[in-house]
Amino acid sequence: MMQFFNRYWHIILVSIIAIVFLISRFMVFGTHFTHYDDIFGPYLIKVIANYDAEYFASQVTKYGVSLGAGMQDWIINNLIENDLIFTFIKRMIGALSISLVSTFAPLQFIFTALILNFDLPYEDFIKIMRLPSLISAFASFACLIYFARLFSGQIQIILMTCGTLLLTISWMLIIYASQSENFMLGLFSVFVMFFLIERYAHITPSFNYSILLGIGLSILCFSHYQVIFFLPGFYLGYLFACNPQNYIKRFISLVPAGLINLVSVAIIYFLFLSERLGVNPGVHWNAGLNQEFVWQQEYFLDGYINFFTNFFSFFFINAVKVMYGIFGFRESFDGLSISYACFLLLISLYGLYQLYKSEDYRNIFIFIITTMLIWIGLVLAMKLTFSPTRHSIALIPIVIILFSFGLDGVFTKLKLQANFRNTFIILFCSLSLAGFLSSFSKIHSQRINPFLSDVDVLSLIKEHSVVKIAAIGYTGDLNFYPEIADSFEYYWSNKHPFTHVYQNTNTEHKINDKKSIMIVCANSPICGIDRNEFLAVSELDEDRAPNLYDQEPLYQYSKDSEVTNGFSNMAGSGTRRIFLKIYQY
Repeated sequence: MMQFFNRYWHIILVSIIAIVFLISRFMVFGTHFTHYDDIFGPYLIKVIANYDAEYFASQVTKYGVSLGAGMQDWIINNLIENDLIFTFIKRMIGALSISLVSTFAPLQFIFTALILNFDLPYEDFIKIMRLPSLISAFASFACLIYFARLFSGQIQIILMTCGTLLLTISWMLIIYASQSENFMLGLFSVFVMFFLIERYAHITPSFNYSILLGIGLSILCFSHYQVIFFLPGFYLGYLFACNPQNYIKRFISLVPAGLINLVSVAIIYFLFLSERLGVNPGVHWNAGLNQEFVWQQEYFLDGYINFFTNFFSFFFINAVKVMYGIFGFRESFDGLSISYACFLLLISLYGLYQLYKSEDYRNIFIFIITTMLIWIGLVLAMKLTFSPTRHSIALIPIVIILFSFGLDGVFTKLKLQANFRNTFIILFCSLSLAGFLSSFSKIHSQRINPFLSDVDVLSLIKEHSVVKIAAIGYTGDLNFYPEIADSFEYYWSNKHPFTHVYQNTNTEHKINDKKSIMIVCANSPICGIDRNEFLAVSELDEDRAPNLYDQEPLYQYSKDSEVTNGFSNMAGSGTRRIFLKIYQY
């Protein structure tokens, strides 16, 4: 038995980690509270999917001027006539529209649009809309295992055990496996790039392979735009992985792939990003409460000594916070969390040095260092933040690889025997898992969707005969209740406090019935403000708003929280909260 364990202990450990990974994701993905970005994509798909033929034709005429009159007529006359094709086209347009009005890449939402069922109950619908992210999380775990198998010896074992552990205990990854955005697909895309550069780095690609490589990398770019930042490092690592006498041959062989990627990036820029980049979408709520995650222009003006002091303090302090944000498993940024983050950071920095010394993994070193320099350059140019938010998720594969090489380097430097190395890995993984599991229940309970745990909207509507609803602060959850869709007409008021308005179409209400109105706000920074609630009531009935709002509510419920949509609570665009009031009408 002992002999079996000594031989297969790492497989047993990875199996345990995998079980924890699966269970934790399944427990959270259907219950985590929603967020504007979480529901925006499915909401837009639903809106466009509900267009009738007449309204769809008017939208084609309005927004399809660049297509020309002939193409507009062809679309209207040929696509609308077939119900199946018409439904498919509307859903695809909905998916692409998400990328036209946001910085989300389109690929995941195409799949989302195909699987959405708007007739499902609310609690089932949010699971379906998040399913692509959950699948991407599982795929990332599997891809890391396949990537690790490309190595031999201790590196393989560390990547398999410690790498999968870091994926598992990361609450940031649990959260975004429970959201409909494409950050998990971005994580998977980066892992795929590392797999490709190690699996095929020493093979000079044929013309056909170069074409396939270009197409594959382009697909990854359409999966998540951050992949574009990794392309230069990927190509440089691929190019310089061979012997110097083969550089020219290798460069020529990569030209077809590079040209395909250039075309893809140009399409992405001109079709989806040109207008968005004009407002610097990389720096907004992720800058932190005091702009602490944004490089400041004045740092360049303080002289060389102060510049370098500011440079190292900015990146080191924020790097510790980023490590906590993307790998944290404790609810507070306390001494233990800081120590854990510092340990990951210091070992990873040593891993960068180990990669630099290694001739065998020159391709990976060039890939990583080039990407890091690009990332740092964009931060210094104030185009990106360096923050413990979802925007740093793409860095996770880099950290896992560097940490693994760093830990291997420490083992080698200390000349530890195999049994001591294995014992350390087992202890590190076991203690990390224990810390994760000990705080899991508490953190999970803090993040449960208030529409599932705090208020039963449908029961309240029925009990109080609600005839009008104002959902403010981009609270779009009510759009995913089929019962509300069947009984209420809807319109969107795109002005502060950004209100979804619902009017009951049920004619069974008698004149003498006690009717009521409802205002609700969830998970938005503008919830719980008296003026916003008054404006919401005014949206329902402007003339009677003062009298309605001054009366005692028939029902009210409020629960606030500082738990942000991301994990660190150091930066966020929303918190887990709900404010609901019902007034007699």
